[in-house]
Amino acid sequence: MNPSTDPNQILKLWFFRFVKTGLFLSIVLAFYLVYLDAWVQERMAGPKWQTPVKVFARPLNLYPHYFLPKKNSLKN
Repeated sequence: MNPSTDPNQILKLWFFRFVKTGLFLSIVLAFYLVYLDAWVQERMAGPKWQTPVKVFARPLNLYPHYFLPKKNSLKN
């Protein structure tokens, strides 16, 4: 058979094209993710995200077999 009309050669050709394209796209995606990570790290760094958070609730300790009335649970 002629190699240009051999079905196995055509399948191999398309398979390797898909593998090469997939490898290229995964490398491009990896570089984009590294860039995106650096961009997010730069945006999140700074005094805006370093300040402590104020908590406006009192702590609620929950223990096993501890009865908590419904009225108190709604208050907390």
